[in-house]
Amino acid sequence: MKSAVVIPTFNEAKNIIPLIRSIREHVPSAAIIIVDDNSPDGTAASVRKMKNMDSLYLHIRKKDRGFAASILEGLRIALKMDTDFTVTMDADFSHDPSAIPELLEAMKKYDLVVGSRYIGGIRVLNWQMERLFLSVFANRYVRLFLKLPINDCTSGFRCYSRAVIEQVIMRKAFRSNGYAFLVETL
Repeated sequence: MKSAVVIPTFNEAKNIIPLIRSIREHVPSAAIIIVDDNSPDGTAASVRKMKNMDSLYLHIRKKDRGFAASILEGLRIALKMDTDFTVTMDADFSHDPSAIPELLEAMKKYDLVVGSRYIGGIRVLNWQMERLFLSVFANRYVRLFLKLPINDCTSGFRCYSRAVIEQVIMRKAFRSNGYAFLVETL
């Protein structure tokens, strides 16, 4: 099965090379698609330094920037590559690349898998307490209000089947461009 990992970036120059290396270590055959919102910190230049790596793609967005637009662009690119499964994740190491094989394994049973930061305790690295509190509260609010049977509705660490991307994600006109997009897609 052909897979891709989509990573939206903005000012992630310090994280992107270690992240790419870690993804390649855990899922060597996956295409890695970096969708950068024209970061002024040199994120794209950092990715270009790895130009010899197979299946590494960089797409720079200068218009219609934002989280949702970047994810959607990355999913479109993955579809053009004829992937079966596409993982989305953040570039700040709040999602552990070593968990990608578990997401892909779960895709044998499901069309969408969400990597939760809250099952078995809170698994979040490098976050300030305010951000963690907001995330936990927002997630609980969304689950209660929308009655979604998902443990982490605000997680961007997901794996989508090609069918879900084609039949649901690409056919819907999303209203949000920020992180509310994650809830809207569910």
